[in-house]
Amino acid sequence: MRRVAHAARPRPPAAALRRTLQLLPRTLRLLPRVLRVLWGTLRALSGDDAYERYRLHHAAHHRCEPLMSRRAFCEDQLRRKWSGVSRCC
Repeated sequence: MRRVAHAARPRPPAAALRRTLQLLPRTLRLLPRVLRVLWGTLRALSGDDAYERYRLHHAAHHRCEPLMSRRAFCEDQLRRKWSGVSRCC
């Protein structure tokens, strides 16, 4: 015997709308959290949060040393990135 695939019965429009409206508050509650996670991930991948990570590391491991300003930190990052030979071969 062959089985015939039956298409799912579509919900009536009122029932579908009711279900959508029930899910909407939950979705709106989760949206800020999702956006925060995405924004944090984007900042981490691009290096935009490097100074904040430096400050956390400094507070945890180098409390007796003075903290660099944001400007000094950025200049140090650029100096370390572009000083010396940087090539693949």
